[in-house]
Amino acid sequence: MVILFDGTRFYASAAGVYQPELRNKPLAVVTSNSGIIIALNKLASQLSVRKFEPIFKYKNMVELGQLFTAEANFNLFGTISNDMHEQLEKLVPDIYRYSIDEAFGLLPACESSDVVGYLKRIRRTVYKNIRIPIGAAAARNCTLVKVASWAAKNVEGYNGICVLENTRTEEAILARLEIAKVWGIGRRLGQKFQMLSINTALDLKRYKANKLRSFGKPIQELHAELNGEIVHDWRRVQLAEQQQIGSSRSMQNRLQTIHEVKQALAYHLSEVASKARASNQKIKRLVIFCCGSRFDKTPIPPVSVTIDLEYPTHDLMILLPVLQTNIEPLTAHLPIYKVGVKATELCSARYDQQDLFAPKENQRLMNTLDNINARYGKKTLYLGSLGVNVADEQIGERCQSPTLKNSHSRWSDIPLIF
Repeated sequence: MVILFDGTRFYASAAGVYQPELRNKPLAVVTSNSGIIIALNKLASQLSVRKFEPIFKYKNMVELGQLFTAEANFNLFGTISNDMHEQLEKLVPDIYRYSIDEAFGLLPACESSDVVGYLKRIRRTVYKNIRIPIGAAAARNCTLVKVASWAAKNVEGYNGICVLENTRTEEAILARLEIAKVWGIGRRLGQKFQMLSINTALDLKRYKANKLRSFGKPIQELHAELNGEIVHDWRRVQLAEQQQIGSSRSMQNRLQTIHEVKQALAYHLSEVASKARASNQKIKRLVIFCCGSRFDKTPIPPVSVTIDLEYPTHDLMILLPVLQTNIEPLTAHLPIYKVGVKATELCSARYDQQDLFAPKENQRLMNTLDNINARYGKKTLYLGSLGVNVADEQIGERCQSPTLKNSHSRWSDIPLIF
């Protein structure tokens, strides 16, 4: 059987590992520059706080002490992730790191008689050693073990451990799993399936295989695994490519001039291009948008421009001139409260076909840009179109939150004991 371990509310759990004062309190982890909530612990979720919303929406709760916040420290998350994976590698002979908080593995033959007991021992040991709660799941193949992992966290009675040992148990869980939440499908593809009356994972499992050919090979493989076949090698499972990449920000200080709007959009375009390069994808379609705030005296309606690129690219030197020539409709009304850029159509750079007339990409320059910023900090090196004080100008509207400490990488964060 394939087994899967998944950090429970990983970022929020990691926040309290070295800072006991954050434990047993409703906690929201927010991004350091835009103040967007990226993680919540269970107590915060029970207060109806939602992820991916700006923290200032909950300003009253923060001021009243009903909700606590902390700025994300990704160095800390990386350190704790490495600790978690090292613990799992000591406990499971055959295991593969899938993501920052997930690991696939193979169930040892000697533990097949008591799978639940084996997974319980691993959970207890990891929590005892590094104080990170993890969920555990086991099933016949990679797709079904992802289904089991979902059930371990969301279906009452499993309490963090789910083992799918037979077809009857599998189908009971598949019937409860929405099609959009199935591994590798997502919201957009889920809507297409719903038009075919495929609303759950069980509906997809029972759908005729020959009718899924138009959806491509990945969906056919998914269908086969839902029916119990082994298609994916758990040692070589790759994260699915993103279908969209976006960057946006609500501005604390409104953008008053066309020049400021151009700089802000250039900044977000650089973020989108950087993410595309990191995932080895190229951009085929861009959407740039801006809007005013409904709380302003004269609210400005949302305005957006869609740009279809003639040749897919992730080169910022090519994308910036395209942005500048399409920006005029967005600057008709000022001041601007929120701006953003979204890549709504992407393609893999691995299968990119060369074109004689396509603008030449400077891959070495982009690699140098990414490597310097990865080594010395975000926006150490950037293009002049982004403005002079990029880090200061692009601060979003937020509540003040303490940054999470990481004594592994910062001397000042080492706790003092008196």
